[in-house]
Amino acid sequence: MSSKLFSVHRHRASQSNKNVAHVAQAVLSVMKRELGADALGHWRSLFDAELGQPLFYDMKTAKRATKSLMKPMHPRMPTPSAWAPSKPKLTALVLKAFLRGDDLLAYDGLPIILKPPVSLGTQRSLSKLVSKRAIDWLMAYRANVIRASCEATAEQMSDGDRIHKVLSRTAADVLAYLHAMAISQLKEGDAVVLELHTTDQRLVGMETKGSGIVFCPQGRILFEQVVAKTLAQGDL
Repeated sequence: MSSKLFSVHRHRASQSNKNVAHVAQAVLSVMKRELGADALGHWRSLFDAELGQPLFYDMKTAKRATKSLMKPMHPRMPTPSAWAPSKPKLTALVLKAFLRGDDLLAYDGLPIILKPPVSLGTQRSLSKLVSKRAIDWLMAYRANVIRASCEATAEQMSDGDRIHKVLSRTAADVLAYLHAMAISQLKEGDAVVLELHTTDQRLVGMETKGSGIVFCPQGRILFEQVVAKTLAQGDL
């Protein structure tokens, strides 16, 4: 194992690059269907000029990155290096909340992990662990434990919005690490969906908007196994 610590920022940057490539490939696919050869070349030039980089004329990287998102066939990824969370007790609480995905929240009667309605057919197989909902669950049912951790100041604890932000930052780092760990366990050809979402992304419906992780049933099993293993390491 590498001696370097796991970097949340590097992991997010990697995922961001994949998302950009995914969008670029989708735009190019539509252009190829809708435009003639001359217009296609012209529009690709215009896009690249606007962006200031040859993204639409150099799609090899985008195609490679997009393939794993549109057809989840994961190459073997290296195991992430060691991780040292700055708030280990709050991190442990967030991990435990992620394992309560089917628990209902009082304010809307829905679980932490949300699924699309049955009417959406095949998309029903996907679900999303919404980070905000896990934090809402913690604040509703583990407020005393959060306070006892001594990793939030009295001022933060006295303000619901401030402590929510503290937990949100912790949860974002936790999700990045868990995602990297889960992806590292996939083998070439595994058809498993495990995709990080940022604050402006959603699965279906506004209630699914926000940072979190989208997975298929197999992906959820793997994700929760990684959560349990991380908790059992005893470093938190």
